[in-house]
Amino acid sequence: MRRILAVVLPRVRLELARDHDASLASGDGAIAIVVARAGGAVKDERSLLGNTRLDEVSPEAYALGVRPGHTIAAARARAATLSVRVVHEGSVTAALARLAEALLSFGATTSMSSQDGTSRAPARAWSKQDGTSRALARAWSKPDDCVWVDTSGCAHLYGGEEALARTLFARVRALGHACRVGVADGPRIAAQLAWYAREDVTLAPPGQGARALGPLPVSALPVDGETLRWLTSTGLRRIADVQALPRKGLGVRLGPNAAEVLALLDGDDRAPLTPYVPPEVPEEKVDLEYGITSTDALVFVAKRLSTMLAARLEGRGVGATRLELVLKLDRALVKDGPPVRTVAVSLPVPLVREDELLAVLRAKLESFTVTAPVLGAALRAPELAPRGAQALDLFVPEARADRALPRLVAELVAELGNGAVGRLALTNRWSPLDRAVLLPYGVRAEKSPRLASLEGAAVEPTRILPQRKLLASSPRVTITRRLEAVEWWKKGFARTDYGHAWLEAAGATAWVEIARTGPDATATDPPSVALRGWVD
Repeated sequence: MRRILAVVLPRVRLELARDHDASLASGDGAIAIVVARAGGAVKDERSLLGNTRLDEVSPEAYALGVRPGHTIAAARARAATLSVRVVHEGSVTAALARLAEALLSFGATTSMSSQDGTSRAPARAWSKQDGTSRALARAWSKPDDCVWVDTSGCAHLYGGEEALARTLFARVRALGHACRVGVADGPRIAAQLAWYAREDVTLAPPGQGARALGPLPVSALPVDGETLRWLTSTGLRRIADVQALPRKGLGVRLGPNAAEVLALLDGDDRAPLTPYVPPEVPEEKVDLEYGITSTDALVFVAKRLSTMLAARLEGRGVGATRLELVLKLDRALVKDGPPVRTVAVSLPVPLVREDELLAVLRAKLESFTVTAPVLGAALRAPELAPRGAQALDLFVPEARADRALPRLVAELVAELGNGAVGRLALTNRWSPLDRAVLLPYGVRAEKSPRLASLEGAAVEPTRILPQRKLLASSPRVTITRRLEAVEWWKKGFARTDYGHAWLEAAGATAWVEIARTGPDATATDPPSVALRGWVD
């Protein structure tokens, strides 16, 4: 049986307003929201007029008598300290899309719906046509902002359906959203349960959709304004009252959606979900109200972007191997070059957690110079790699280095560059000078049976000098292991040997190169001895 989990976000616009304006972050004041829609007269706070109507109010404003639908002038007559903010409908859609992508780890399919889209239009038209009150029209269109997750067959992975729902609820709260969760056999039943329930998590047992809908008000049914007014005028307050009516006569009074409403009254919700398809390249953007010119402020913006991008990566089950922070500069103050700067970081291992992403960006931004005020920023991950889950041992604690080392290496790469950080590895080379190479972290060295033949009992150098130093007089050389004519096809020597030499002046064992450099060199020619390293 299909099981759908609905996440209703009742205050997403208030949350976006508080995130955008630091003065509202405390959440103690009265706030009202006006939604800026495409083609509308409201663009920002400067375009607000006294007759502009409010779309949403905070609980503090509601306690002072401010209601959705009031004009700004009427609202401020009730609450003089009311703060009115404009939230663009695109930012609401982006927030729901981010949440739908983050919840992909809980189910195979996610979907979303916003009141700023088509779902709000019927309520507005209904209010104008038949004079129904705005509050009733708004109640009919709720739940406005919702994200659905198809969790069919996934409950056993979390220890049951209730455990899955509570884990998802905690995940959404950790992302900074107030929410309620409902689980039912269909998306509409689950959404209505989540909206009207008093608990944070509400579950309708499989096959019990009709019984779960019974206590809900009749405004939860998908009926038009005239039908809803008729139902309430006849004394029907709950869906259970409608379910008790004879179906033959009820179908005539339910209007054009009679078949859909009758199916819901029986608990049959077969509405399909429109799958959310994430973009190929995950990206998070933020527009700044004022230009920032300090690196500390830029790191604060990067922290917010890292949090949002990490949620998308975790939902996909992948890690970022490359990050690009695109900064939009004030065009009027840019002296030379384009008004866009890109800070790119190549990561040696896939990173997904927000603290890891922020640590890498902070290390990169410490050496970045802000040449003009930054008006906007975008963080994207153009290169992704799978990052599978790792099973933990029940009796052996997790090594801290396994979690801390990838982040440390990524920070060093951001500061020093890719070629300066890595690990030493043994390669298939006869020359001791070229046998050890620096490989990027996470890249495995070449494995071959020939490596065993390159290893012997002789002690090899532990420190190699960057340049060879020709010795003035040949010291006494004690050969412990002779490597004759090493890679003669690459060098212009007829013969090159390596060995140990005790240097009296240094009082140490040196690793020397013994070479006969002439093109016609023979075994009887005197060799040249050069210092190449030390043996500790």
